[in-house]
Amino acid sequence: RPSASVNVVKKVWFCYTCHAHGDLTGEARLAEPDYTVMRLWLDKKIAEGQIYPEAWLDRFDAGEVHPYWVQRVGTAAAREFRLGSDPDEEAVTYPLRDPRGQVLGVVRRALGGAGPKYRYPTGVDVGRLLFQYTPAYRDAVVLVEGALDAIALWNVGVEAFAIYGSRLSEYQVHLIDKIDPTYVYTCYDLDQAGWTAHCETERAFKHRLVSRITWPKGWGGDIAEISELRFEANNRTW
Repeated sequence: RPSASVNVVKKVWFCYTCHAHGDLTGEARLAEPDYTVMRLWLDKKIAEGQIYPEAWLDRFDAGEVHPYWVQRVGTAAAREFRLGSDPDEEAVTYPLRDPRGQVLGVVRRALGGAGPKYRYPTGVDVGRLLFQYTPAYRDAVVLVEGALDAIALWNVGVEAFAIYGSRLSEYQVHLIDKIDPTYVYTCYDLDQAGWTAHCETERAFKHRLVSRITWPKGWGGDIAEISELRFEANNRTW
């Protein structure tokens, strides 16, 4: 892996590290580094993200389960999905994983103050991810918007993938096609964005059977608002 080269035929030299170059006539010159190229290279490296070891999550979920998670999803779900809290910020966390299950960082949900409610790791494209995704074959796939929606369904024995928002990307469609399900059920929020997302999902999976799961609006606007007791009491609906 040379860091520089000399061409004795053309009588020139070039440094691959800093892009300095010159000739062999005795009048060689040292060029200024190309700062634009350096910045683009650095931006690309940052955008590639980072893979963390599973043990890295210990800093967020070691010890007692945060009261927020106990109230929202319960202790069992918090342990299963490694839900934690950021000791340096007023925020709770859940892991962000790639399709192979590797940790890309944590999503932080602010518990107070101004600013966005959710913060995702820098450089990670969530449009290429699905929460709780595994490539194992299954006859039916259930899609929800947020990670908490998927966890709420897990609490009642239903496995679901979260699309991290209300828009299904082409890459997420590709991940689901790898599973090759016969049925695709959408369990998006009961609002216009949820309906639009369902229609887009129907168009994306024309070769599959797509159905929308709904519930009385009085129960809540999204699936995460419906308590586990409500699901148990209305088990026939599911």
